[in-house]
Amino acid sequence: MGIALLSVLAVIIGTGTAAYAAPQPGEESNWHQQYENGAPLRHRGFSETRDSYGRVLQAWRGYDNNNIWISVDNGEPYAFPSAQSYAAPQVIFTAYGPRVYHTGTDGHIYYAGFTYDAYRHVTAFGTWQQVPNNVVTPNNQSPSVTPLWHPGQNTTDPDNGGESVYLAWRGVNSTQIYGAYFYGVGANRYPNNWHNPEAIPSVTSNVAPGIAYNQSWDRIVLTWAGEDSHVWVASQLVGHSDWSSAERVGSMTTVTRPAIALTNDGGGQIAVIPAANGISGGTTELISIYRDSERPSGVLYLLWTGEISGNNWQDIFLSANGTDVNMNASTSQHYDYWKHSGSF
Repeated sequence: MGIALLSVLAVIIGTGTAAYAAPQPGEESNWHQQYENGAPLRHRGFSETRDSYGRVLQAWRGYDNNNIWISVDNGEPYAFPSAQSYAAPQVIFTAYGPRVYHTGTDGHIYYAGFTYDAYRHVTAFGTWQQVPNNVVTPNNQSPSVTPLWHPGQNTTDPDNGGESVYLAWRGVNSTQIYGAYFYGVGANRYPNNWHNPEAIPSVTSNVAPGIAYNQSWDRIVLTWAGEDSHVWVASQLVGHSDWSSAERVGSMTTVTRPAIALTNDGGGQIAVIPAANGISGGTTELISIYRDSERPSGVLYLLWTGEISGNNWQDIFLSANGTDVNMNASTSQHYDYWKHSGSF
């Protein structure tokens, strides 16, 4: 569609000093339309990850239905049985294979695995498990989940092994953001290894948060749109109970869920649709993230704002692939596009 990056401005958060007018390192200038089995992808909420062989695993909410769909390496889409949702699902990869998390129409959060072959065919669907301990969220809000494992890591490590994840969600009767660990190792990995939910201190939002884990930092990084619409971030060392003090990310504002991805090399990005565009979409803003132990949250930010012509982006998703970050964005007609948004 000839979508072009019109302008990009870089500033250092906290100083307001212009750094340089250029794309982020590794950022592509062109967007690519997303196809599944040769047909353009349309959706109302999307996520993707990669397995240990680099295969792309994708999950999305149907464009004209509430089904949860999955595909392997942009192959044939499969509707996941017994799943209906009013929000985007999230797919992750663990030492025991992929897992899909979604919010049911009843507001409970569910997860299940699936298997696939080398020919991009889904071969079996797991049974949906309900996250226990009365974990509920508004049924139009997505769960945010990050695996605490990366390919090559010891899968029997009781802290970071196997199917272990951290799950975050917005409360159903308040704007409080909650989180819970799931330690899944070996044959005892589920459904009884969920820890009790915790109210994350001083973290409230009208929408779901974004979350990611970085193995080299051994930190979970949480980002959210505050009730003041400003973008905030905090982090936690894996397995600890305390969170860093919340830090506001410059002057960025949004009323939708921020997207976040962290790479293997300890960098990453946060992306938002600015609040001025509301839920109707428009320009996206990108933040590069680097480790900085001197800051309360443990991360340093560099901000690039870019105006994208040709479409009003409706929602955005970031995913890491090795040292690269990819961004997916959907148009007002719900067609999906992607590009490399940065390298670290």
